[in-house]
Amino acid sequence: MNTRRLIFIIAVVISSLAFGIALNLPLFSIEPAAGRWTGVAKLLADDEFKPISVTLLGGIKTLWLENERILAVIMAIFSLVLPVMKLTVLWSEGLGIAPVSRPIWMAVRWSSKYAMLEVMLIALMLLLLKKLPGDSEVRIETGAWFFTCSVILSLVVSGVMKAEK
Repeated sequence: MNTRRLIFIIAVVISSLAFGIALNLPLFSIEPAAGRWTGVAKLLADDEFKPISVTLLGGIKTLWLENERILAVIMAIFSLVLPVMKLTVLWSEGLGIAPVSRPIWMAVRWSSKYAMLEVMLIALMLLLLKKLPGDSEVRIETGAWFFTCSVILSLVVSGVMKAEK
């Protein structure tokens, strides 16, 4: 096994692990507040001021349960199905299990165009949430960093794969 293939496989392993970790860790958390009225508001509705952490899987599940099924399906496709398909192709290519056919390679290239979509959506959502009134705090959590790492590594690996083809 040459050095280039070994680096390729290591990058795919790290990307896969980061993706698996990102699915279960919080992407961001919200600490609700009501400005100078936070103390009074907590007395009246303490449950409304508990910190909230959002995971990717939990977010999709919540959307589904709240009858936002189209959005849940879109999130599942772009955040779960396409990345798993891409990582599967990269594993297959890296380990030399089976040569990647042209249609599959074209599908990976197509899905790569949307690989950063989730990261952009999370960033936009965080920007919007940062503007919440009443001193509410939004923090980017570890899951977002693992997800970003996975996406960037898979983009680099597929770019290397594309250059070799």
